[in-house]
Formats: sequence, C-alpha cells, structure tokens
Amino acid sequence: IRTPLLGICGFLELLQATPLSTIQQDYVSSMSSAATLLRSIVNDTLDHAKLRARKMQLCCQSARIADVLLASKTLFRAQLESKGLTLDHHIHAEVQGPVLMDQLRVQQMVNNLLSNAIKFTEAGRIQVTVLSTELKGHPGIRVEVRDTGVGVPVEQQAALFEPFRQADESISRHHGGTGLGLPIVKEFAAVMGGSAGCCSEPGEGSTFWFSFQADAVDDVVERPDCATEVSCEERWRVMVVDDTVMNLRLASHMLSHMACEGLLMDSGAAAVDYLRTSHPSTFPDIVFMDFCMPEMDGFETTAAILALCPDMPIVGLTADASAEHHQKAMRCGMRHVLVKPFRERDLAEACNRFGRQLRSGAGSRRASLQQSRESAYRHSVDGAFPGRERTKAWTEPH
Repeated sequence: IRTPLLGICGFLELLQATPLSTIQQDYVSSMSSAATLLRSIVNDTLDHAKLRARKMQLCCQSARIADVLLASKTLFRAQLESKGLTLDHHIHAEVQGPVLMDQLRVQQMVNNLLSNAIKFTEAGRIQVTVLSTELKGHPGIRVEVRDTGVGVPVEQQAALFEPFRQADESISRHHGGTGLGLPIVKEFAAVMGGSAGCCSEPGEGSTFWFSFQADAVDDVVERPDCATEVSCEERWRVMVVDDTVMNLRLASHMLSHMACEGLLMDSGAAAVDYLRTSHPSTFPDIVFMDFCMPEMDGFETTAAILALCPDMPIVGLTADASAEHHQKAMRCGMRHVLVKPFRERDLAEACNRFGRQLRSGAGSRRASLQQSRESAYRHSVDGAFPGRERTKAWTEPH
C-alpha cells in the first residue's frame, strides 16, 4: 500500500513546484494535506499489525531530538497556521546532544501527539517539552506535549490508549481518525523500554507524554535543515532500478527536476546487463535499488552489481521500514536505505552525500570506482546469468 502512496505524494510534490494559479495552489495544498493524513493512517495501521504480531523491530541510530521536533514543526506548519495556533518547544540541556534512538519511530510518536493536540485545540498554543528521565536504571528521554484544548474527563482517559477506541464516540464523526494514534505511541514506548500517559482536565487542556530509553553517544550524522531546499551539487548520473512503472515515471520526473541524468531500469537483470555491456564512461554515480522485484530482487541485484563495480554506491528503496530489512540491506552492500514514500530532497541528499564521498580522498575513491568499471567492461561476465536475454533500459512511453 505504501507503493501507490509514494506515487501520490511524489507527484503532488512535483506538481507544487510548477506554475499554478491561486485556486490550483489551494487544491494541491488540500490534496497534499490529505495525502499526509493518509500516510499517517497507513503507517499507524501497518505498525499496529506488526506490534500485534510481535514483529516490530527497532532500528536505532545516532540522532538529536531537536531534529525530530524541527521536522514535526515543518510537517504541521500549515495546520497550525490555519487554526492560528502557536507551537513552541523547549529541550532541557541534558538531552540536547545526540542519543541512540529509532528516529523514525520517535518521529512518528511525536507526530501522533502533535496531530492529536492540533485536532482538539481551537485556540491558544501547544508546548513541547523534552527532558531527561531514568527508566529501569537506564538513561531515558521524556517528551511532553501540552495543549490548551478541550481536555478529557478522567473517566474517559483510559480509553484513549486502547486501539480503535475514542474517549467519546462522537469524536470520530467530528474529527475522523482511526483511533490508533495514541495506542501506537503507548506500544512504541513499551518496545523502547518506556511508557506513555496523559494528564487532563475538561476545559483546562491536556498533557500527553511518552518516554523511551536513550543512551548518549558522541556524534551524529548531520542532516540539512528540513525547512531548507536541497538541490544536487552536480549533474549526477543516477540509476534507478524498480519494476513498478509508476515509480520509474516518478523517478524520471524527480531526477529531471533535480537536473540529474536518469538511467531507469525495470528489472535487476536490466541493471546488471547495462553495467556488463556499457562503456564505463556511461556508468552511474549512484544506484537507487528497489528491494522487491521478480526474478532478481534488490539484494541479489546489489550483490551482482558490486561484483562488477565494488565501489558503486547503492541506496535501497523499500516500503518496509523494519530493522530486519535495513540490516539485510547493509549486509549485502547497500550504503543507505530510503523508506517509501520518500521525497525529492531525500534523493538529492543521498546523491550529494555519496557523490562527495567519491570526490573525497584526492579522488582515490573515484579512481578506484573508475578502475573497477573499466575492469567490468573489459572482462565480460556473461556466464554469471546463463539463459538471460539482453534486456533494455526502461523508457517512459510517449
């Protein structure tokens, strides 16, 4: 279900970058908000199913909680402005540094609490506070979201964290939602060694919170400000391998908008065949690889490409954000993984990041890549895929 959602969100992003009339801008903005809500509902529903099946795994990395809050503020800016609400945040000094956490899940938890606060607050402000705590002898983080909304009676608060339940059945009629947002927060927190809860009084607003274990670390992978436009530093030659036509069309338009050259392959065999038979001067600077494809999946294709070009940067594309898939991608040689639906800026960041790596070290890595490309071209490995016919790169029909 995340694959068609990638197409919706991706083409909406491209449409917003084109000249539009005022009414068209309004239509696209409304569609984008609806797509964001749909993505949230899909994520909650799929994650709830994983939690019930006990298949949820964490993917922890070094990150700062400030980056999470900034991304959330950017995501909800339009909704906050439309209701005239103010969003402030305060991060205590002891938790301002990088910590080890599942940034994707923590982001989802913060988004769920903010979405809930905005939904039930008609005027005033929303305050996010982040402070340190201790959880079963481990250092932890507690995130509190306080609003000036309607509040919740004590007798209805327990139902808030039960799946598919609302404190008041009329809520779903007036505000929509699946009733999974808060239960997801509670279940994620439990998996992370923490908990979740709320303090609220009718007419006085509410404070919803969650906590999770988080060890401090020394460094963090820096990411550009999510509110800042990201563009490609060079005209990268980018290969995209995906068996879904819609995804290839989206990639084609995104790469064109990024002023990059696209090599679009509709199968793993086509990608490997291109690298076996083309001159190294036409090889890509980076490859984006879908995980799930027939005949040769993304992992098999990655292994085959790296056998030809050991230094080729390969970034995985997947709708499955599980730690298991992420670890499998790293084991087979992928450098990074993007989770669908991703944005144009995500592609640009990856191109710039790995492109810079190729240029670093006085060009030694680029020279190594070029040498491996030349070797792959000189020494054909036709025997590696017996019985395969010559495949052509995908081109968008006119």
